[in-house]
Formats: sequence, structure tokens, C-alpha cells
Amino acid sequence: MNEGGRGSWEPLKEEAAKVAARILTDRPQIHLNLGVADSYEDLLASRSLAMTREEDLLELVMERGRIIVSAEAGSGKTWLLARTMRAALDQEIVIPVWISIRTLSSLDRPISGANIGAVMNSLLMVASSHLNSILTYSGKAPRVLLLADGLNEVARDGAEAVLEALDELAGRYPFISVIVTDRLVRRPISLHRWKLLTVMPLSQDEVVRVWTEAGETQVLPQNISILRRPFFLDAAISVDSTSASGAEAIAIYLQQRVGLDNDALDRLGDAAFASYGKYQGRSFAAQWFTNEISAAVVDTLLEAGALRTRSGQMWYSHHLLHDFLAARYLRSSPSIWGPAAFGVITLNAASFDALRLMVEQIPEERRCDELIRSIYDWNYFGAAYALAGHVRDETRWMILAMLADKRWDPIAATAATVTDALRIDGSGIGQRLLDLGSRQELMSVVQDVSSADDDFNRWRDVFTLPDGVRIDRSMAEGLKQEDSIIGWTLANVLRRSELTADALSFVIEISLSGRAPVERWRAVHVLGAQAVPQAADALIEAMRDSDQWVRYGAIRSFVEVAARSDQVSQRDRLISVLISFVQQSLLDMRMQGELAKALDIRPQPSAWASSVAPLIQQLIGAASDPIGQRKWTRVMSSIVSAS
Repeated sequence: MNEGGRGSWEPLKEEAAKVAARILTDRPQIHLNLGVADSYEDLLASRSLAMTREEDLLELVMERGRIIVSAEAGSGKTWLLARTMRAALDQEIVIPVWISIRTLSSLDRPISGANIGAVMNSLLMVASSHLNSILTYSGKAPRVLLLADGLNEVARDGAEAVLEALDELAGRYPFISVIVTDRLVRRPISLHRWKLLTVMPLSQDEVVRVWTEAGETQVLPQNISILRRPFFLDAAISVDSTSASGAEAIAIYLQQRVGLDNDALDRLGDAAFASYGKYQGRSFAAQWFTNEISAAVVDTLLEAGALRTRSGQMWYSHHLLHDFLAARYLRSSPSIWGPAAFGVITLNAASFDALRLMVEQIPEERRCDELIRSIYDWNYFGAAYALAGHVRDETRWMILAMLADKRWDPIAATAATVTDALRIDGSGIGQRLLDLGSRQELMSVVQDVSSADDDFNRWRDVFTLPDGVRIDRSMAEGLKQEDSIIGWTLANVLRRSELTADALSFVIEISLSGRAPVERWRAVHVLGAQAVPQAADALIEAMRDSDQWVRYGAIRSFVEVAARSDQVSQRDRLISVLISFVQQSLLDMRMQGELAKALDIRPQPSAWASSVAPLIQQLIGAASDPIGQRKWTRVMSSIVSAS
């Protein structure tokens, strides 16, 4: 047999066995059930799911070729992959290969913006086994199963590039099948090629079985909701007490099982936040971490299995440990709460678990409110995800009602995102708001919420202002206030109101010279509903703002102004401005991402597809790689389909 043939496959299997053993050793045998969905709508709402066992996953992926498993953090996705890897080892012609997406951040080369070949090579570089012997084999190749763990460990742009590269690998090499794990979030994938799965919460019988077989003497708590996620069940059976929240469970685990005191936890928290900022990923340099903490604490973490190390890199055994520690630092540093810090702790909005863990570590309702408001000022989906712990009912109603209001947003991606956020709300309020058929029904429901809280009632007075109300300058000045909830609520109200000339002039003035970036961001948001030349001129300037979030909001609003223009010729002139921005390379990655969403307007104005076609053609031509070109081709296809 020639070199690179069957004789070289056995070492690949041996390496796979080592990887599976590292993950599964000393882990309880928890039986997982999976839900199979036909759409992201069904997946996020946990409806119409076909149930299957984890034992069937190997056969399913070998049959379908591409599977993405989306589930909550701590639901056992990594264990699922490792056990599937172990099952694949029993198949003579299947070679399972592990890809830890987390380790991509340790490479010098960037993922976002890279061409598809470079991303494919990066994935193969961090794979547990070198596949060249199979990819270049001239005979009948074995089946290869790529198990890519932790798509949420990289930023959104990077995640999309990874999915494109895995899709390309499976398409280019028919003998390759792929399973990817991800958080509960919608991804731009073709459901003709990819199958959606989720990990179901453990049944009460399964929790009791695992608890009993572990020899636990303490009585199970009456509320076992947290234990229905395997990560927390595993943590609970290794310590002497149970917990009411994820943050409490992790704290007890680190104190009792690992043996860390508060001083060590504080130092680890500082380092956890710093590493997210420094390395922009879940892994970090071992020497740097040891210098930041101490060799003694590092050894304690390694011996307890809470920390892993390989090739000069270190990472926590589960990203929730890292998120908890970073959240511990940030919850005690309210002076830096804001877009920059939230971007660090979420890997630029790739994963919001750390935000929820922050909330769960704050017992005071008012401080929780302050945190939720700060998060909403940055990312409304992040604020919705963080609604846990000691958040007041009034705060939950405000956040979810404002999301529900965006269900009637003209940009299809915005309406889909807020609908997804309402679907994953566990309070019942989200589903109630999803059942409403109009903004008028939403206002009526909010009016009926009983509360003696002055802040809530003040917000409600603004939120429920009727469409088309006349707004003067004095009211528009509310855009400058520090209360983010009222400020953004007013911005949304102004978009559906009639502004006096004085009020419009004030909004334009703020969009260009507001003292805080968030003031300018709110103002450009309002201008999207003003289809007049002076609004368009202000937005052109705002697209050059020094703040990324102002630029992000400005390009969205500029597209809206173009779509609202009465005359096609006027609209085409505005589209030509965007073309010039593309030609001059003035659109950064975030602006391009928002532009891709904003162009898909619903309902579409007449001749919209023909108006935006030259712009999208420019964007396709400017894309440096097939990934970017395909993205813009998909945008155009969606617009044409909607027309």
C-alpha cells in the first residue's frame, strides 16, 4: 500500500481516541436526547421537533453530511461530540477528527475577512489529526467525520466564515461529513444542505438516575431546572450543595471542588476579563496566564481539571468557567459598563452567556436594572438574553416590549432577530407578545400591566404614544438623556411620529455633534424615518463618524431613507452615494454587515431590486474572497425573491 494510504489511518484513529478520552474521562454517563428541527423558527421556539437519541447522531450525520447542533451553554454539546467521536471509532471506515474552534484565536492569521481557502487551511491546522494523507489519497478514501466544537467561540463574522469553510470542505470532498456545535442563534446557512439539531433538557427521571448512581446523599432540590443541563448536574454531584442559578453553581464548584478562595477568584476574574481583551478568544498564552495568576493557582486548576493546556496555550475546561470569572470582574466594575467592556466579555457579541452570569451575580434589583439598561444601550438582543436572576418584572416588560415593537421594523433581519429573542424568553411574556398581531395590540397590553413603579410608568407614557403624534423640539431633546431605556424608547417613538421642522433640525444637530456616541447613534436611528434631503446629508456625514456604532446605525438609516424616497431617481442618487463608499473602501466590516441586513426591506418599495442591484454588484466585485461574494449573492437573491 502506498504511503498515505490505509496504513496511515490507524494513527488518526488513535489520536481521535486520545481526544475523546481527554474530554470524557471522569464524566458521568448522562443520556442525551436530541430534537431535530426543520427551521430556526421551530428550533428557537422548541416546537415541532422530531425526537431522536444521541446514539442515532452518527448515522444521521453520515447520511445527511452536515449538521449544526444549537443549544444552551452547559447542555452537553461537547460531550455529545466526544461520545459521537468515540462511537465513530468502532466504524472501520470512519475517521473522526476533532476541531476545537476556540483554538483558531491562537493562530496569527485572522478568520474574519480571510478567503475561504485560508479559513479551510486554518481549520485543518487546528484539527486533532493531519488529514493530508486522506485528502491527497488516490485510492478509495475512508469516511471522515469532522467534529467542530464551539462555533460561538469566535465573533459573528468569523463564525460565518467557519461555517462557509466547513460547508466547502464537505462539498469539495464527498467523503467528509461535519457536525458543528453552536449557541442558540440563527446562522445564515442553507437548510437544504445543513440539518438543525438541539440538545433537549434532561428529563426529571434522568436527573434522578444520575444523582442516585453518583451516590449523592443530599436530597434533590424541589426546583431542578438548573440540573437539567448536564454541565450543572455534573458540577452539583461533585460538591456538597445545590444551586439556584448557573453563577451560584459555578462559584460553589470553584470553591469546593477546585479549592479556590475569594482572593484567588478575584485574581482569576481580573485575568479572565484581561485575556478576552488581549487574545479575543477562549485560549490564552500559558506563560502570560501563569505570570498574571501564580504557578500555585494554575497547578490547582490543572489538577482539578478546570484548566487545560497544550502547546503553550491554556483554556478553561468549559467556557462557562471563563465567562463566570470575567463576569465576576465586570460585575464589580460598573464604571466601565458600556459597549467596549460588553464587546470584550462577549467576544464582540459572539456569546452572551457572560452577561447573564453577571446578572446572576448581582443580588440587588436596582443594580441589575442598571446593568440591563447599560446592555440595552449597546445590544438589545444581549439585554434580552441577560434577563435572569434578580431582574424586576417591570424591567423584563420594558425590554421585551421594546423588542416586540421591532417586529414591525421594515428591515427583515431586525424583525427576525427580535422574534428570535422573544422565542427564547423563559418567562412567558415573550410568547405572549409574539401572539399579538399589531403594534396597537402591543400598546394595549403594555397599558394593562399594573405597576406602582415610577420609572416603569414614565417609560410606558413614552412607549405608548400613538403613531403620528406631533413631536416638538422640547420632546426631541429627550434623546440626550442618560437613561438608556427612555432614550432609545423615545428614539423609536420619534421614528413613527411627525417631527416639527425645529425638532428635525435638533435631531440632525445631535447626529453630528452629540457629546456622547450613544446620543449620535439614537439620532441617526431617528433620521432613518425622515425621507428628506437634509436627513440624507446628515447620515452621509454620520457614516464617517469616529464611533463604530454610530457608523453602524447611520448606514442602516441611510438605506431606509433611500427606500422611503418617493421618486426612484432620488433613491438611485442615494444608492450611488453608497456605491462611492464601496469604491473608496470606506465601509468597515461592521458597516458591511449592517448594510447586508438593511438592504432586505419588507415590504419592498417598487423597483427596489433594480435600484440596489448596481450597489450589490459593486460589493460582489469588492469582496476579496468567495465567502464575501456568496454573502452578497445571497442578499441579492433574497431581495429578488421578496420582490
